[in-house]
Amino acid sequence: MPAARRCCGGSRMDWCYRTASLPRGIRMQTRSSQSMLHLFLVTLTLQACGDAGTEPNALPPVPPPQPPPPLSVVIEPVFTQLSFSSPVAMMQSPGDDTRWYVVEQRGIVRVFDHDVNVASSSVYLDIDSRVDSSANEAGLLGMAFHPDFQNNGQVFLSYTRGGPLTSVVSRFTVDPNSGLPDPASEFIVLTVPQPFGNHNGGNLAFGPGGNLYIGFGDGGGGGDPEENGQDTHNILGAIVRVDVDGVPPYAIPNDNPFATNSQCMAGFGTMDCPEIYA
Repeated sequence: MPAARRCCGGSRMDWCYRTASLPRGIRMQTRSSQSMLHLFLVTLTLQACGDAGTEPNALPPVPPPQPPPPLSVVIEPVFTQLSFSSPVAMMQSPGDDTRWYVVEQRGIVRVFDHDVNVASSSVYLDIDSRVDSSANEAGLLGMAFHPDFQNNGQVFLSYTRGGPLTSVVSRFTVDPNSGLPDPASEFIVLTVPQPFGNHNGGNLAFGPGGNLYIGFGDGGGGGDPEENGQDTHNILGAIVRVDVDGVPPYAIPNDNPFATNSQCMAGFGTMDCPEIYA
């Protein structure tokens, strides 16, 4: 038997030593078996790696959501036979879609039938003599029907009056005989002094809870020189929320941010105004 020989180093040395002592045929067969074993292990490893990320019951990936189709908006002129003087708002009363109301900045509310062929409108309420609309952003600026208008006939208006310039929120009540708000029924809910003739604001809206929301501007002057927008001791530059069904002239909703403070009925106070909602 031939003498053993060393053909390599490291961990393969013993294998080389043993195979070198075998006859050539046996050595070839042994090496062939080793090669087949090596190939089998490599194949098994690759198959295991390939199957590692696949589950037989895996669901297919969910496709990304499809974008909504583009909106199709068509603008068509309506009530083409009517004209108004500086309209600032247009609305319908709760529970009645047969008529439209238009608020004119000069201090007049007009009404007309919901008919594309309507040819005229009529005066619903005229408080022109109480409204100062001389400044470009002053005048009659907002209107809202009480949610229970069909029963109580209450209409709320927001306007500026002169001497000095002041924003006024008032309630008017419909006369059951005429079906029109009675100018003499005015009940002032809230006032706030306006330092300038712009940025007065005054939009009105009732929320789903029945509270009245009032939007006041910062009082104007260019760049808010009096910093009213950041001053919570007055109600300028704020959205006000009040309960007009509470103790007159109004109550403060319990969840207003400063609800426990004294009311700022003149538009300002020494504490954070509880009328402020945002």
